[in-house]
Amino acid sequence: MIQEVLDRQLDMSEKYCFQSRFVILEGFSMPKVDKSDGTLMDVDVLLDAELDVQLNSLRMKLSLAVKKATKLQSELQLLKKQSVLSNKRAEYVNDMIQLFEENSLLDMFQDI
Repeated sequence: MIQEVLDRQLDMSEKYCFQSRFVILEGFSMPKVDKSDGTLMDVDVLLDAELDVQLNSLRMKLSLAVKKATKLQSELQLLKKQSVLSNKRAEYVNDMIQLFEENSLLDMFQDI
């Protein structure tokens, strides 16, 4: 009973797909190919070869992009480390300047 219901629904789904999804548009026509001489197979082979070339090209581009991204990531990490070191050095210099200014003020007070 369940199988019959499923079969009916599947049949309706198939009819819908064939009527609305797998319809050749008006004015569209397939190129005429003589099947006796095997040119259809040659076209498929050429298309496959072109696709392979395009895929290989895209793979190479992706590989280069990954390498560049890795290099940029390492440069970014290096710049972050340099920034942290520069900030610490600036803090040390500011602390030294502050100590110098405080000591010179003490010297001035002592002189007075």
